[in-house]
Amino acid sequence: MKHIKFLAVLLTIVGLTTLSAETKRYEVKSGIVEYTINHSGAMMGMKMQGSGTAKTAFKEWGNVELHSEESETVTMGMKEQDKQMTKIDNGMVYTVDFDQKVIYELRIDALSNPEDKDLISTGKEALISMGGKKIGDEKFMGYACEVWEMMKVKIWIHKGVMLKSEVDMMGIKVSTVATKVEFDISVPDDALKLLDYPIQKGKKQQQMNEMPQMTPEQMQAGMKDWMDWVKNGTDEGWLLDPGSPLSGNGAVVQSDSTVIDGPFTESKELVGGYTIVEASDLEAACELAKQTIKLAGGGKIEVREFANFGS
Repeated sequence: MKHIKFLAVLLTIVGLTTLSAETKRYEVKSGIVEYTINHSGAMMGMKMQGSGTAKTAFKEWGNVELHSEESETVTMGMKEQDKQMTKIDNGMVYTVDFDQKVIYELRIDALSNPEDKDLISTGKEALISMGGKKIGDEKFMGYACEVWEMMKVKIWIHKGVMLKSEVDMMGIKVSTVATKVEFDISVPDDALKLLDYPIQKGKKQQQMNEMPQMTPEQMQAGMKDWMDWVKNGTDEGWLLDPGSPLSGNGAVVQSDSTVIDGPFTESKELVGGYTIVEASDLEAACELAKQTIKLAGGGKIEVREFANFGS
């Protein structure tokens, strides 16, 4: 479900573009929302089905928020479990790595714009710039919601808080539905507490600091270009999987079964992510790769063909 998570990351970035101490991310002061998650379908001939739960707790108009998620997916009979936990605390973002038992702290200076406090309007403008549009108003669980659609994603939003989403992409359908909603309540500190793992700033923060600094408008335009590219590829049928960025964590398994902590510290170049496309030949695939380099603002892309042992 990596491509679904990538869209979630974009929506999170939209929600951070003007984050500051006085900013209201939501038009609700506090709340706890519990969700159920279901997904099923087939991608590239591989059937998958899964379910899970999620929970979002927030206070201070969303400036402090903890989102946690657990799910299990069965793909071709193989089970895979996934856990996620992210906390936003007045401009700082904390992401839990359950495998490494560590928390990564990230401050995104390029996303800070304290002069603009109307985050709700800014978020809607960002969605529109990425091809999203409001398609109606509906009540869900008794709450008045705006219904927005972007690419293959449909979301129900109440005062900035997502209560429901439906994704139909690459043959996979994913639904996230709120089952319990409590707004304007006293949220206990335990509901906003991260796991007792060590916090690291490390390379992730350093890499972000080394990235070219862009204004919110430049980032918004860049996201729109990328989403347009994904939409065109999906509509035309040549984009099989938009892929996902790869995390900075990993390991190297050697021929003698020795496992070395990664990722690949001796390498000068690291693989940052992947995308799967369908092209008539290698030359056509390289032309598509050139487009992604422009969208990324540089870098290198290795183009490889899947080996077809059945032919």
